Order: sequence, then C-alpha cells, then structure tokens
Amino acid sequence: MSDGSVVSIEGARWRGAWLALWAVGWIVCVVLSLGPAVPGAVPLFPHADKLNHALAYAALAWWAMGCFASTAGRRRALLSLLMLGAAMEWAQGAFTVDRQRDGLDLVANAVGVGLVIRSETNILKVV
Repeated sequence: MSDGSVVSIEGARWRGAWLALWAVGWIVCVVLSLGPAVPGAVPLFPHADKLNHALAYAALAWWAMGCFASTAGRRRALLSLLMLGAAMEWAQGAFTVDRQRDGLDLVANAVGVGLVIRSETNILKVV
C-alpha cells in the first residue's frame, strides 16, 4: 500500500466511521447556518461569530485529514469545505429571513480551513 491511500489496516477499519462523523459535521454546519438565530444571544465581543465560523471549519477540515490519506483526497475534501462555506453564505441570503450574507463569514470559514492546510503543509504541499 505504497500509494498512501490507506494509512493502516486498523485505520481502514475505522474509515467509514470517520466519514460518517464528518458527514454529521456537515449536517450540523448546514443546520446551524440556515436555522433561526438564537434569540437574545449576546456576543462576547464584536464579530465573535467569525471565531465560531473559523473554529467550525477548522474542525471539519481537521476531521477530513483523518478521513482521507491521499493528498488528492485531502485537497478535494478541503476544497469541498470552502465550497460549503460559500454555499451557506449564499443560502443565508436566499432562504432565511433573519440572517444575511456576510463576506467576512466566508473569509472566517476559509481561515479555519487554511489553519489546517498550514498545519498539514508537509502532507498537502499547497501552502
């Protein structure tokens, strides 16, 4: 298994569980992005939601590193997360009444993914 597609036999055994949990993370991200805003929620500081965006997308990107062993698989997974972030921002403006599109949210999503790319530089060779 020199192509790097599977880390180990033990890792391959759990790959389905990793992928299922990653899918659950996507679902949670979509629900939180398109669900109603929490009434009465007061941010700790201005633009605190940007930190939430960055952390959520960093967590999804980090989880993808466990799902995909090949460089190509990881790149596709990270690109798909960037596309998810863009789609969620578009959908907030198109399908919700109490949320709006925010370019800074999209930047925060990308920063979260970028943090993982940066930490995986030796593997991904994209930064």
